[in-house]
Amino acid sequence: MGTENITMISAGHYHTLVLSSANKVYAFGENLYGQTGGIIGTTYLSMIEVFVPSLAQPVFSIATGPYISFIISESGNVLAFGQGATSLEGIPQNTATPTLVSNPPSIRNMMVFQSPSVMTNTLLYGYN
Repeated sequence: MGTENITMISAGHYHTLVLSSANKVYAFGENLYGQTGGIIGTTYLSMIEVFVPSLAQPVFSIATGPYISFIISESGNVLAFGQGATSLEGIPQNTATPTLVSNPPSIRNMMVFQSPSVMTNTLLYGYN
């Protein structure tokens, strides 16, 4: 990370996302489903930089669920990666690549929680 400051942290079950003042996203921890953006099945004990596609730049916010991660751009685009991330678009697969999720415009914040009875992620959106 060098001389960048940390502006936001979000923690999942066994992984963490970090947003820096240089508008970069970093991750570390367990990566069974691609939730750190690294090689699936690898545990990262040090921070790795997450590839953030240009459509998510600049990054406004980050959020994590138990085994899934999200990046929210200034323009309101939401990208997901990790357990079942592509199922948000109808394709139930795990992915380490931040994938665009169809969403209402102007999303500014997001909270993720998991229902213990059905083990599914629920997303709560905040709007302008």
